[in-house]
Amino acid sequence: MKKMLYGIRKPRAPKSRARDIAASLLFLLLGAAVGILAKWLDGRDLGASRLLAALDPGNLLSGLPVFFLIALAISVFSRSALKAALNVFAFFMGMCVCYHLYSALISGFDPRSYMLTWYGFALLSPLFAAVCWYAKGENAVSIIMDCLILGVMAAFCFALGFWYFGFRSAAEAVIFPLSAAVLYKSPKQCAISLIAGLALGYVFSAVLPVG
Repeated sequence: MKKMLYGIRKPRAPKSRARDIAASLLFLLLGAAVGILAKWLDGRDLGASRLLAALDPGNLLSGLPVFFLIALAISVFSRSALKAALNVFAFFMGMCVCYHLYSALISGFDPRSYMLTWYGFALLSPLFAAVCWYAKGENAVSIIMDCLILGVMAAFCFALGFWYFGFRSAAEAVIFPLSAAVLYKSPKQCAISLIAGLALGYVFSAVLPVG
């Protein structure tokens, strides 16, 4: 099994255990900061700026695509599948806990039922992170994984239907090519992944809760 996984992508050797721990703590703090920012932006009027209106950061940070992108980036640039799982889990737990605490202690509202979904996602995130880590490999299996990942991203970032293509928002439209950039290995791989990912997006949009 180990030989097969190494054939997809081989982990880098750790530089030091202290550095590994520090990286996971950094992602925990990053998640905490994002959670606080997301709740602070929730329902806040940021003025008449056209840029902010287009990006709609409050709505962006309440949806899944931007967190998929962050988790994907953390995963593929970690040194191993195990570290990807730990780093992504740290990020999501920091985000969920701080968002929940901010809501309960400062906003005076406990979104318990809403947060259960996010806590469930956080518990599953290590598995998805470990799988995504292998997508940065150099063989056919990795390209298939690239296509599947971009298919999911397309389903969440675009409004797709039978002979229909639309944009959900300007910010989410940018997330899709950014995801492709994170997974980039070569022009050929990128072209295959983008085309197949968009095609798969139509399939996934019919079965995933993206409405």
